[in-house]
Amino acid sequence: MFGPQGVRSLVASRRDACPNLHVKILDQVAEEDRVATRWRVTSGLKAPGARVRTFEGISIVRLLAGKQVDSYTEYAVPADDAQAKRSPAQISTGNRLAGGASGQTQPGS
Repeated sequence: MFGPQGVRSLVASRRDACPNLHVKILDQVAEEDRVATRWRVTSGLKAPGARVRTFEGISIVRLLAGKQVDSYTEYAVPADDAQAKRSPAQISTGNRLAGGASGQTQPGS
């Protein structure tokens, strides 16, 4: 997905799957060409009996000429979530976007 329309399409698909999606910005700091955001997402699928899940994470975005050119996100399920029976290494992930391409990277790589 590329550009603003790609982001709109991604958000629309997530909202369709999880209509009760709620994103809360906990902290945000900007310096030079980077913005760091600590966030919490709460959502549940439309399926009957689906439970609400919570994720917390941090995203670092690099901007060039007012547009996002790179990002890194890492998140985990808080300890009070019933699913958080796994180690942080099993529930953390990174997502790096560079030059319009996306892919999964492991934390620390």
